[in-house]
Amino acid sequence: MNRFASMSVLSFGAVVINTVPVWIGALGDYPALGDGLAGAFASLVLLSASITCAGVGALKPSSAARYMVAPALALLTFGQMLPAVVLAAICVGLGAALGALTRAALRAIALSDNGLQTISFAISLGLAASLVFYLLLPALGVSPLLLLLILSLPLLLLRFASIEADAPDYRRSYPVGPPIRFIGFFVMMGAYWTFLDLFGVRFNDENAVNLWLLASLVSGACGSFLAARLKKSWHAKAQALALVVAAATGAASYVAPDLLIFGMTILANGFALFLFFPLYLLRAGEQMPQAMAGYLVGFSAGGLAGALLVEIGGYQTLAAAILASGLLSVIRRPNRSLRQ
Repeated sequence: MNRFASMSVLSFGAVVINTVPVWIGALGDYPALGDGLAGAFASLVLLSASITCAGVGALKPSSAARYMVAPALALLTFGQMLPAVVLAAICVGLGAALGALTRAALRAIALSDNGLQTISFAISLGLAASLVFYLLLPALGVSPLLLLLILSLPLLLLRFASIEADAPDYRRSYPVGPPIRFIGFFVMMGAYWTFLDLFGVRFNDENAVNLWLLASLVSGACGSFLAARLKKSWHAKAQALALVVAAATGAASYVAPDLLIFGMTILANGFALFLFFPLYLLRAGEQMPQAMAGYLVGFSAGGLAGALLVEIGGYQTLAAAILASGLLSVIRRPNRSLRQ
C-alpha cells in the first residue's frame, strides 16, 4: 500500500468515527431500529473493525476488504426496510472491512520512513473532512450515510502492495509497553465524547455547545499536525504530557461551571487527544495495528461505561474516572518506555 492509499484509509476512518452521532441518528430512524439499538450497531462496527485490525480473520485488504465498504454503506443507506438482524450483519461486515484496510495501512506505515508525518496528516485531513461533513449536511439535506457512501467510493480505486494479513513481522519496533495499558483511557475518552451533548444541556444553549464541539475538530487537527513537527527526542514526553492534559481537560469539562469554561476544555481536550494519538500509534512500532484495535475497543465501550458511571454517581464520578484513567496510564508506564 503506498502512502496516498494509507492516508486515504486513515482519513476515511477518522471521518466515520467522528461522524458517528449523525449516521447513528439516521439508523435510529429506521422502522426496525431505535436510538438504543442503533447505538449498539455503532459498537458493532467499531468492535468488528478492532478484530480485523488486530489481525484476527482472513480478510485480505487487496481483495475483499476494499470492495466491501461502499456496498455495505449503500445497503445501510437504502436499506430502511431491512430487518434488524440484516442491518447488524451489514454493520459487522462494514467494520471488518474498515479494520482490514486500516491494518494494511498501518503495516505499510510502520515500514516507511515518514510514518509520523503520514499518520498526523491523515488524521488532520480526516478531522477537517469531518468538519466539512457537519457543515454540508444541513445544507444538502441528505442522509449522512449517503455522504459517507460518496466519500468511500475512492477506496475502490486504491492500489495495494503485497502487504497482506500474513505478511512478515515488522523490521523495527519501539521500546514501549503493550497497547492494552491505554484501553482504560480510551474507554473514558469514548465516554467523554458520548455525554458532552447531554451534559451541555444545562447551559441552555444548544447551538453554542454544537459550535464548541465543531471547533474541537479544528483544535484536534492542529494537535495532530503539531505531532508531526516534534523532534523524535520529544515524542515520549509529549505523548505522556498530552495524555495527562487530555484526561485533565476531559474531567474539567464535566465539572465546568459555565459554558465558556466548558467550551474551552473541549477545545483543549481535542488538541491534546490528537496530539497524543499519532505519537501513540507511531511508538507502538510493530504493534501499531493492535494499538489501533485497542483504541477502537475502548471507544466502542465508552458509551456503556459512561452510562454506568453517571448512573452510579453522576457526572462528577465520570469526571473522576476520566482523570484517573489518564493518570494510571502514565503511572503504570514501564521504565523502559521512559528511556526512549
